[in-house]
Amino acid sequence: TQSATKVLTDQDIQDLIDSGISGAGDLTEFRFYTNDFDTTTTGFDIVATYGFDWALGSTDMNLAFNHTETELDSASDVIDRSRKGELEGFLPETRWYLTGIHHTGNWRFLARLTYYDEWTDSNNNPANDITFGDEYVLDVEAAYTWNDRYSIVLGAQNVLDEYPDKEPRVLTLGYDYPEGSPMGFNGGFYYTRFRIDM
Repeated sequence: TQSATKVLTDQDIQDLIDSGISGAGDLTEFRFYTNDFDTTTTGFDIVATYGFDWALGSTDMNLAFNHTETELDSASDVIDRSRKGELEGFLPETRWYLTGIHHTGNWRFLARLTYYDEWTDSNNNPANDITFGDEYVLDVEAAYTWNDRYSIVLGAQNVLDEYPDKEPRVLTLGYDYPEGSPMGFNGGFYYTRFRIDM
């Protein structure tokens, strides 16, 4: 993962410019990708599937459930509370996916409900921590196949056009929704796909 943020002094920037580093005048801070952190992650996964045939075709149900907690044990670098919070609380502890796929004749229908638990964006001052609420996302898809070779698919990711909680620091950060939202922040995505199997 990424290290804590390194802030460059004016002298650091000048030294980089004097060394001929392209774009150094625009550089004020950076992070390294590092294997520096010792963490303990505990949790469990549950996966359950069930399929059945009935008068209107066959249906397969799939539930994938995950609960994970991560604790930062140590780091060789000095790490601030904000970075510690990112490593421990930036991801939701609980998430699950419930998927149903139904086949009838040449048709296939899919619906997937996804749940993400609340998550926290930590700051160096605990009073400024921001907790974003849990999120549900519904995806749907319908496909028709003929001659066992050609398929047309109509689908939507986040069909209800849901968005995460608004970012309360919009005036400071310049964006409406938190960048770390596990559901994303682009709303619904709708598509048509044509497939040929050779």
